[in-house]
Amino acid sequence: VVKLNISHNPLGNEGIAIMAKLLMTYRFRLLELDITACEFNHIGAMSIYSCLKSNIPLKTLYMDQNKLRGPTMKHFTEAMWQNTNLRKLSIASSSLDHQCARRALEALENNTGLY
Repeated sequence: VVKLNISHNPLGNEGIAIMAKLLMTYRFRLLELDITACEFNHIGAMSIYSCLKSNIPLKTLYMDQNKLRGPTMKHFTEAMWQNTNLRKLSIASSSLDHQCARRALEALENNTGLY
């Protein structure tokens, strides 16, 4: 499996943490993950940010329609600075306020892989 769409499932923070553990295993080589509207917030997103910092092979990530606003956007920024594999990221309708949006833009300025 190289593409996994589990969008619109109520995984919550715990389910996203489990998904992140799978992404970190060497046997699990997903290239595309869609976790749109999976009812997680910035706490659950931390596990995904940790995966991205580890430079997992993931190329495309959809995290739309989740509540990503919160203090963990700093970790998102760090993940985007460190990750060289991710090519496409979507965080539409993710309840970002102006401070979170600013952090996201700062992160994306330093990541030359995303288009």
